[in-house]
Order: sequence, then structure tokens, then C-alpha cells
Amino acid sequence: MNNQKHSQIPQISTSPQGRQRTSIFWILGAALILGLLLAVSGSAIPTASANSHAGPPGIVSVALNDGAAWTAITNGDAVQVQPGGSIRVEIVQSGAVWNSTSWAIGEWDSQQKEMLGTIPDTLTSGCHVENTSGEIRTVLFSINAPNEEGTYDMRFIAQADPECLGVDVGNLILALSADIDGTAPVVTAPLDITVEATESAGTPATDPAIIAFLADVSATDLVDDDQTLLITHDGPAMYPLGVTTTVTFTVTDSAGNNSTEFATVSVVDSTPPVVTAPVDITVEATGPAGTPESDPAIIAFLAGLSATDLVDDDQTLLFEHDGPAMYPLGVTTTVTFSIADSAGNTSTGFATVTVVDSTPPVITAPGNIIVEATEPSGTPDTDSAIIDFLADVSATDLVDDDQTLLITHDGPAMYPLGVTTTVTFSVTDSAENTGTATATVSVVDSTAPVVTPPVSIVVEATGPAGTPESDPAIIAFLAGASATGLVDDDQTLLITHDGPAMYPLGVTTTVTFSVTDSAENTGTATATVSVVDSTAPVVTPPVSIVVEATGPAGTPESDPAIIAF
Repeated sequence: MNNQKHSQIPQISTSPQGRQRTSIFWILGAALILGLLLAVSGSAIPTASANSHAGPPGIVSVALNDGAAWTAITNGDAVQVQPGGSIRVEIVQSGAVWNSTSWAIGEWDSQQKEMLGTIPDTLTSGCHVENTSGEIRTVLFSINAPNEEGTYDMRFIAQADPECLGVDVGNLILALSADIDGTAPVVTAPLDITVEATESAGTPATDPAIIAFLADVSATDLVDDDQTLLITHDGPAMYPLGVTTTVTFTVTDSAGNNSTEFATVSVVDSTPPVVTAPVDITVEATGPAGTPESDPAIIAFLAGLSATDLVDDDQTLLFEHDGPAMYPLGVTTTVTFSIADSAGNTSTGFATVTVVDSTPPVITAPGNIIVEATEPSGTPDTDSAIIDFLADVSATDLVDDDQTLLITHDGPAMYPLGVTTTVTFSVTDSAENTGTATATVSVVDSTAPVVTPPVSIVVEATGPAGTPESDPAIIAFLAGASATGLVDDDQTLLITHDGPAMYPLGVTTTVTFSVTDSAENTGTATATVSVVDSTAPVVTPPVSIVVEATGPAGTPESDPAIIAF
């Protein structure tokens, strides 16, 4: 065979009239060839077309098989090109069924919105029937894409060699829709927003408000749907405080067209700090006026304030309060705490200080005492020792002074002998707080009776030994002693003495008088008895006698009668 016997494929005219004639020619030629094929082999001419589908630029493959079993193979079912770009077309020959045929590349038909093309003459010449078992031949060529947007049918015409024995001859009309997309997507940016700073640097992109802002962008496209449009933005990871950040949203379709829109995010600090006021307190008055702010309890109260802020830390927050220098007694004072952040946002909190006088006075009781009983019953409260004891109590109070404190006690009128009496001292201040303290009074009898001895005497010896105690003068002497006791009376006091049975003549004897009371206290006293012989003897003269003179002189004393006389 030679090329002179093949039907020639006419070239495509670029003029409107040429395109019209060409279209008519192709329609008539297709009909004629269809008739010949039906007459020769009874086989139909298949027409394969690709669905119009927006997708990435790819390859359109046409498989040409023996026996006119034509198959259209496309990558993604369609070809999408940019205006001014190109389309890569791959024609695959299965089996040696083609001879060297002249192929021409068509041009765009802007009127019919079609791209007409034929496969170039690159196939192996001759009929190679022996290779019908599956040898694949491939033809690659490119066709320029149109410069005008729209949807175009891409038509490829192929003619087989009718003289190849046993081979069907026909034309394949492959209509492929190509979406020529040159229109950029339409972007609808979100509305500008103002958000609160969540930290000192600003607000991160992970903040829910910013996430919602970034997600609020939308886009539409003539070809692509939401699933194939690529939306990006240049928003920062941190939107700085005090700055209005412009975010650029870019949407790109599968044809590479893109559009941009803008929206702003303004980060402000308009949220006041959160104040945590201290817990209300009740404090004791430290004086009649109340409690000063220097009191440790109030210092701790004022220091119990805390605050948090979205932006500022404790070091930059300004804390203030209107607490007085003196918190008055009996009043609940409300303290207002004010916190201001660096942006001038202010918050307040409130807490109260109640000053009360619930502390009782402090009593300093007298020391415990031991007093002497002044009578058998004990010691009366009129005793000077007890008077001093009861007067020795003192008291102090946080609020009241000594002039307003009233001290009482429960001491008895008579403090009984032999008993330790506990006296409770009570002090009540003007707030009816009462303080108590105790002290004891022990009444004892430790004083010895007082002995009054008789007056010392001088008695006449009644005999050479002296004077016996039975002598009336000595009896009276001994009975002259007396005693008195603070507790015991005369009836219970027993007076003893150590006087001898015989008071010797010429001796002054000291007699000790002792008295022991019922408490075994003993009192003593002394007196003396002096025995003397100051009484002249009693002379009993003889009976007067008459004697005879023995001489002229009389009678000498040696006269027996005178001697006897």
C-alpha cells in the first residue's frame, strides 16, 4: 500500500466560513465513512466522550483497538486548562492496525466552542496484522488551549487503512469537554472583629473567637466546589494587644485562579480585673476608740485581697482601699477595694470589719493570805488584814479604764477559823464582759494566849526552910496569874506554873506561868517569890520575980534565981 490510496484528512480552516465548511465536510465525511464501514464489516463506529468535570490538568488517553473497538480513557474524565495553556493528548494504538496516515492538528473553533484536531502522521506505516495480539502504539501531541473562557469540545478524528485485510476501517470521533477556567473564585471575608486579650502578649490564634473568625470565610467558584477550593490566610499565631491586625484570606481554585479579601482583628483589653475580696472579719477593740489599721488582724485582712487579670500580673495591678485609720468600736465598717489594670479597667470588691468588745477585763487578784483568828468564829472582813487583802485586787480592760471598771467579790463577813476561804473577784466592763480571778484567805489560830503573871512578892519565912506554897501569901500569889487568848476565853484557858512546894528562905524564886489554848498555842510569863526573915522574934518574959539582994550592991546575974529568971 501507499499513501496515495488513503483518504486524506482535510485541514481545519481558521475562518468562520472555513470552520462552517469544515464542519459540514466532517459531518458528510463521517456519514459516508459510517456507511462504508457498515457495508464492509457491519461494525458500528463508536463515539466516546468524557464527562465535563472540573479537575486538575491531566492527560486525555484514547485507546484505539483492533476491530474498531474504540475506547476513550481520560485522567479524571476531563481536561481542565488555563487560557493560553496547552492540552497534552495521548493516543494509544493497540495492535498494528494503522498505516502511515497524514494527521493534522486542528485549531480552536471559537464560534462553535470546539477544538478540532487530528492525530499527526507518526504511526508506523503498513498493515501489521501479525501484531494484533496486543502491541500498543502511542502517539503524544499537545494542542494549545483557548484564550477565551468557556467549555470546549475537543474532537480528535482518526482514519484507519481500509486496504488492510481483516481490519475494520472507521473514524473515531472523540468529543471531550474541557472546562477552560480563567475566573478567580469570589471570596467573602469574615466581618472585622474586636477580641479581648487573653494574656499580656495579646490573643492566640487558638482563641475560640479567632477560630470562629478564621472559619467564617467563604468562597464560591464557577467550576470548583467547596471541597476543591483551597482557602488560606496569613493570620499570625498571636494577635498582639493594642494592634489591629489585617488578615489576608486567599482562595485558590483547581485551575490556579486565586482571589484575596481582607478582614481585621483588633485585640483590646477592656475586661476589668477579677477581684477576690478578703473574708469579712470581726476584731477586738484595742481601745475605747476601736481598732487601728496597724492592728495585726486588720493588716492581715487588708493583705487578703487578691485579683487576676487577663493581661496584667500582680506586679502591674494597682491595689487600693478606703479603709480608715481607726475602725470604730461597735461599728461594721465596709471597706471598698479597687483594682486597676494597666489599661485603666477597674473592678471593686467589698468586705467588712466589725469591731467588738468581747474580751473580758483582766483581773489581778491579791496574793493568798493567812490571817489570825480574832475570835472563836474566825476573822471578820473588818479585820485590817482582810480589808487590805480585798483592796489589793486590780483590773485592766482593752476598752474601759479603771474608773469605769467595777470590781466585786464574794468574800464572807466572817472568814471562819480553820478554813481556807476562796474569794472570787469579778470585774464587768461597759460591754458586759466579765472577768474573774480568785484568791484565798486562810484563818488560823497561831497566836499564843497572853499571860498576865501576878506581881512578884516578898514573903516572910515561916520556918527555917522558908515558906511553903500553902502559905496564904503564896497561894494568893499563884492565884494572881491571868491569861487571855484571841480565840479561847478564860473558861477554856488553863494556867499552870512551876512554883515549888517550898519557897526557900533567902532565895528569890522565879515562877513561870504557862497557858495553852485549844490550838495548842502556849503563852508564858514569870513572877518571883522572895522569902525573907524580917520578923522579930516574939519574946515571952519570965514572970517577974523578987529576989533577995545578996550584997549591998544587989544581986548579981549569976544569982541562980536571976539565971533561972
